[in-house]
Amino acid sequence: MSNFIYPESEDVVARRIITHGSSGKRLKLSIEVELCDSDDEFDEWFLESIPEKIGIRPRSLWVNPLNMTRINDGEYVRICLPLRKYPERFFQYYRMTISTHDFILKSIKESITKHSPRTGISPGERLAVTIRYLSTGMSFESIAQSFLMDGYTVGNIVHEVCEKIYEHLSPVHMAVPSKQDFKLIAAEYNRLWNFPNCVGSLDGKDIRIKRPEESGSIVLQAVADAHYRFIFIDVGAYGKQSDGGIFAASTLSKFIDDRSNFPSDYPVMEGLDVRLPYCFLCDDAYPLKSNMMKPFSGRNLSAEQNIYNRRLSRARRCVECAFGILANKWRLFLKAIETKKENSTENIVKAACVLHNVVIDREGIDEKLLSAVVRKIQANESKNNSLKSGRRYNHSSNSAVLIRNCWMKYFSSPAGSVPS
Repeated sequence: MSNFIYPESEDVVARRIITHGSSGKRLKLSIEVELCDSDDEFDEWFLESIPEKIGIRPRSLWVNPLNMTRINDGEYVRICLPLRKYPERFFQYYRMTISTHDFILKSIKESITKHSPRTGISPGERLAVTIRYLSTGMSFESIAQSFLMDGYTVGNIVHEVCEKIYEHLSPVHMAVPSKQDFKLIAAEYNRLWNFPNCVGSLDGKDIRIKRPEESGSIVLQAVADAHYRFIFIDVGAYGKQSDGGIFAASTLSKFIDDRSNFPSDYPVMEGLDVRLPYCFLCDDAYPLKSNMMKPFSGRNLSAEQNIYNRRLSRARRCVECAFGILANKWRLFLKAIETKKENSTENIVKAACVLHNVVIDREGIDEKLLSAVVRKIQANESKNNSLKSGRRYNHSSNSAVLIRNCWMKYFSSPAGSVPS
């Protein structure tokens, strides 16, 4: 504080130049002050009167008084921690076992730990907030009320934790398959679904979003293996486009078109004079390519075409089931995702897909959940004969048509028929 200027007489009003610093700016004000006999009196008057006169608001509290009881009364302390004594109820809350939860926390703990002079939010509580958001689809404000936090804080936690989940767990649980991996995937499709040389089933899912300035959807393009795991995902295209158009502009399309990514030593199939390439299975909204097989369209199909369609549909159901399991475990996908950050939705979707794989890798398939998903898919198929809107991608090369016909003939032959 500047030195006090004593007036020459009691009738003279003292003037002082006060320097006030705020947000890097220095503001000089000339303020008339009452006569003070000493610097101490002036200092006392200054602290009581000046902030109001020059528009300085009192410093706001870091934490809302209600939230100050979080470390004793918040949901994490009252519910999440005690649930570890009850594994079944823990699974209902977290959608995973205690072992899987601890594995995830250990994998990301260091990267989500915040160092603060205040009593910070622990990594375990950050993960609990994120899992609760994904598993229920509750709003940030609702979660904030139960965890005794600010809604803005909850939003930041979800965004950061989802980003770290994908960053640390995707290299292991959603790694890009090698050529040898593709051979193993194809072997499992043949063993479980009787479709040789299939290295994945492909589909798209609309993810509804709701932001303050807009509402709409983005598309999750995904490839699933024979065990309902995601082996590729592509997130971000807007849902107004067709699946085929979105796919054509995606990085996934470029990967599939690069034949060097796949094994070239195609296996020999009994009864065929040609070797059929490894392929992905898709629906009518996607293009027919030599390594992307889709069903025959139309009503007056031959018996051979119907057999091919049933075989393809049965194997392609893996990706539909993967989407169903994803949405029923992480119920956020049953509603519009509300977020204010542009890239937050993408991080949330990618994290949920990785968690989907982590749970399957460590715990296997939840057969009860899978059965419910299959029944729902079958019911939809019987009503609509398709989960799509009817938009078709009809541009095909002659080689792609020839390869599909070879598959058709193979499935109708004794060598390619489904074992009884």
